[in-house]
Amino acid sequence: MESTASAINAKYPLMDLSPIKQISSSETVMLDNISSLVYIVVVIILLSTLLCVATTMMTMVMERKQEIALKKVLGAQNKDLSLEFMSEAAVLALAGTLLGLGLGYFLAQVIGQSVFQSAISFRWAVIPLVTVTALLVAGLASLIPLRSVIGIEPAVVLKGE
Repeated sequence: MESTASAINAKYPLMDLSPIKQISSSETVMLDNISSLVYIVVVIILLSTLLCVATTMMTMVMERKQEIALKKVLGAQNKDLSLEFMSEAAVLALAGTLLGLGLGYFLAQVIGQSVFQSAISFRWAVIPLVTVTALLVAGLASLIPLRSVIGIEPAVVLKGE
């Protein structure tokens, strides 16, 4: 900032430009605090999403316990069943990504127009980041339900106990 002020002062000798350091430093601190708050909110959202996906996957496992037991009796390996549930989690993550990108872009346009009277540009670089994050969250959230799938004993489930 000092170098820019010096360059302007050299170009225009009748002007005396000097940066107001107190204001710029307090703005920097405020922006850093806001950035930290945004990161905390993102972590909380990711953790709550992880919990929601894990609960959904666990419910899917519990609802399909008989089906899983029958597949095991018919020769399905734990690896095959795990791949099936991980594939379902990936499909749900990709569907959520598409829905989230579309809805997020729409809401960004609404907010941009109402607050700033300006359109918000779509950032294409966000798509791979969001997709990978969604797949990671879905994969991590599926680990506990997968343990339940592997632990299902066909004889006990099909007998009805």
